[in-house]
This record gives sequence, C-alpha cells and structure tokens, in this order.
Amino acid sequence: MMKKIFYLLIIFLIVCCQNEKIEIKYYPSHFDISDFDGEIILLDSINYNFSQITDKIDFQNLILEFNDNKKTKRIIPHNFNIGSFKRRNILIIDSDSIYVENGFSINELDLILKKHYLNNRKNKQYSESPKKAIIGVMLDSTENSRTLKPLMIKLTNSFDKLKNESIDTLELWIFFNYLKIDKPKLIRKVIND
Repeated sequence: MMKKIFYLLIIFLIVCCQNEKIEIKYYPSHFDISDFDGEIILLDSINYNFSQITDKIDFQNLILEFNDNKKTKRIIPHNFNIGSFKRRNILIIDSDSIYVENGFSINELDLILKKHYLNNRKNKQYSESPKKAIIGVMLDSTENSRTLKPLMIKLTNSFDKLKNESIDTLELWIFFNYLKIDKPKLIRKVIND
C-alpha cells in the first residue's frame, strides 16, 4: 500500500511540474529573440567579472539571463560607448548606492526609479521623459556575477512594479560601465554635473 501511495505521489509531482510554465521577461520588453545572433550569459552559472561581461558587449550582442523565483529574466545590456546621452537621462546605480541628488541607498530604488521615469522635465536631475530614461550600472571591474545578479533582480523588480503602476509605456534600458569607484568623488561629480 505504501509503495502505491509513493508511486502516485511521484506521478502527481511529475505532472504538476510539467504543467508549470516559466515566464520569460525581456528588458527592454520589445526584444525579439528570433533575430538574436549573440551570446546568452547565464548569471546563475558563470563566474565572469563585471569587466569581462561589459567588454563582451563591445564585440557582440549579449543577453544576461538569470532566474528570479519562477521567472527567467533576460537583460539586453548596452555599453556607454554606443552614443552620447544627456547626464540627466542617466540614473547611475551600483550594488549599494544610487548616484543622484545627494546620493541614496539602493534600498530607495523604487522611489528613485519613479522620480526618474515619471519626471517629465520637472527636476533637472532626473530624466526628461520616460522614453529617454536609462539606467547606468556601474560596478568595480573585479565584481562578479554574484554581485551583479542581486542588483539586476532588485532593478528589474523595482522596474516591474513601476511599470505596473504607470499609465506610460516604460522600457528598461540598462547600460554597463566599470570603474574603480571612488564613491565620494563620484557622488560629488554626479551632483555637480
């Protein structure tokens, strides 16, 4: 009798697991994977440092993929080398700070993303419009995927929350840059720009 119950339980678990679909989300959301001819880097299984990931963006198309609960998230990162941007349209973050105004803890990301995306030219330290808003991720060149993944989870979760609350069409454009960060000096530079 116990064997039958055990087998039925295993069959039940297999059937339940097969029916569970994993949602795949792209950032930006309009990305079409059928045209993609680059490399997918799985943040859950690689150990590249941040400069290796950022340098790859210069030479090929890249997707960073990671799991966040029952969702697979795919970020199409960019490098700041591909254009010029007004400083106010870039919200720079790292693993523990947000570099705008006098600086904020990364724990304030929900509030600051909202100010950045929904600013509509009100405050000169935030984006001109939702369409021009981008996020600059700046980490030390030696940081690895164990630092990047929690930051990407926090960023995508905050963005998804904002997108669900907003009537505007919002896209998450992420640009990477690596530096040896002198945080007090960087904060002063961002505030003065």
